[in-house]
Amino acid sequence: MGYYGEKEDVRTFKSLLGVTSSRAILVIDTVNRDYLVKNFREKEISVLDDIEWHDFRKLNLENSHMENNWRFYRKTHEALRLLLEVPISHRVYSLHELKRVANSAGWKVLESYHSTDRLTPVTTDSFHMTLVGRKKV
Repeated sequence: MGYYGEKEDVRTFKSLLGVTSSRAILVIDTVNRDYLVKNFREKEISVLDDIEWHDFRKLNLENSHMENNWRFYRKTHEALRLLLEVPISHRVYSLHELKRVANSAGWKVLESYHSTDRLTPVTTDSFHMTLVGRKKV
């Protein structure tokens, strides 16, 4: 979701209507745009064993696209050797925008959560948000 733009997201959600039963439930778990705006970091480094993942980010506030450049390095002795570079751009949604997309595709939004464990509401401190919907009748 978000990798091909809002129109494609609507089309994807509409296509799900045709392959699901009338009792189907749509569950979307995604990053919360409002959290990203509030807590934006241009660079982050993650390490797993001998691999370092460098994530360079730009958040375009005009179109809500997160533009990432992921670089994967192997740690060898004192140096890093670049293994792979992956540029990624994707649309990030705030809760009201995601609800609008789901509704316009024919889904009725039932609930939204920050935590599905505790069923707490989405806030600007929620990195992830989970939206639950059902087919409109």
